[in-house]
Amino acid sequence: MDFIAFLISGLFRLSAAVVVYALFLFPVLVIAFADRRRRPTSRGGEPKSVTLIVPFYNEAVELGAKITNCLALEYPADQIDFLFVSDGSTDGGEKVVTACRDPRVRLLEFSTNRGKSAALNEAVEETEAEIIAFTDAGAELESSAMKSVIAHFHDGQVGCVCGIYRGSASAANDVAKASAACLGHEMHLRTLESEIWTAVGGTGALLAMRRRDFTPLPEGLLNDDFVLAARTAAEGKRVIYEPQARIDERSPPSLQKILRRRTRIAYGNWQMLSCLPRILNWRSRFAMWVFISHKFLRMILPVPLAILWIGLGIYSPMLFWPLTICAAALLVIGALCMRFNARLIEDHPLGAIPVLLLSYVAVCVGTLRYFRRGAVEW
Repeated sequence: MDFIAFLISGLFRLSAAVVVYALFLFPVLVIAFADRRRRPTSRGGEPKSVTLIVPFYNEAVELGAKITNCLALEYPADQIDFLFVSDGSTDGGEKVVTACRDPRVRLLEFSTNRGKSAALNEAVEETEAEIIAFTDAGAELESSAMKSVIAHFHDGQVGCVCGIYRGSASAANDVAKASAACLGHEMHLRTLESEIWTAVGGTGALLAMRRRDFTPLPEGLLNDDFVLAARTAAEGKRVIYEPQARIDERSPPSLQKILRRRTRIAYGNWQMLSCLPRILNWRSRFAMWVFISHKFLRMILPVPLAILWIGLGIYSPMLFWPLTICAAALLVIGALCMRFNARLIEDHPLGAIPVLLLSYVAVCVGTLRYFRRGAVEW
């Protein structure tokens, strides 16, 4: 019995260590390293040819503003074109693209919905530009974003460059503001990683790479942006986040959209493991450390958190039951608000608490769907 108690105690301590390291210690270490060891990239030279690829699926309402945003980018007109890719859209989005008379705006249309990764693979085959860049239909790029991103590719060690995703430009409710704040923290951490040597994850809002470095993605892949960046980091090249390439989400995300995104990302996190080289084969030890600390440990956080919660029930039932009842009540309140009127928690300062719990549930749902091989939309 003493040995079993020792094992249980060790499991709880290990779980606590994983949670503290992943959420607190790792960010502190990155900040400390960034203060002492920054490696700037070399920039300059002539502009490179670029194709900006915009995949879309039933996003006709976003396309007019997206085309306007693309044409307003400050980049030599003879060095950039825009390829809009319809992945089987049924809402008439293709007509919005073809209505644009600028010859730089092209349309690639598929009759059936095959998934984002398949659309990207086909789109890359349709371009001959030296640099390919990917963006979302709902992303608003700052006018100087493309110029700032492409400047890094004059450094041969740079393999991928991402913009800084700031969230919604019109976050009007408290939940959207809290989501934007979390996103800002994530972008800051990735920027510091890239300044030390390399980040590992990418952002689909704006991700650029050399065309020759693009490797076709598996069909059905959800986290294509992360896989593209992680493959680059695994090969020993740098993934850079450019602070001057700022991106906003054109419309504030609803609570339902935030939770669907969390479910999709959680599903895609496990899915992408089969698309990356084995961790021991990564050429960059720093990238390996960042991947394990920043990504993998966060992926498995539901397990140590659940163990700690069970430990609380074993060692302090007087505290466990009131907290469990309170958490369950908040989950029920959050679910009812989502069902009848999401603004009741979206517009309340304390709404972030049930949203946080619902986000945790969404992560668990995405994980379970992956292992049960359920479907998740992109």
